[in-house]
Amino acid sequence: MLNNKFNRHLTAFVAIALASIFLYPLAEAGLMMYTWSLLALAVMAALLTLLTK
Repeated sequence: MLNNKFNRHLTAFVAIALASIFLYPLAEAGLMMYTWSLLALAVMAALLTLLTK
């Protein structure tokens, strides 16, 4: 699935977009474990694009 650059960038974009959509409502609700999990997902997606060819 992550064989080429397009698929890696698409996966990272979708992960960051979904994390961004759900981050604010979860933070407002006080669900810190889920908030930190979404932040970790966004960081992992960014690292995916930075650390792969």
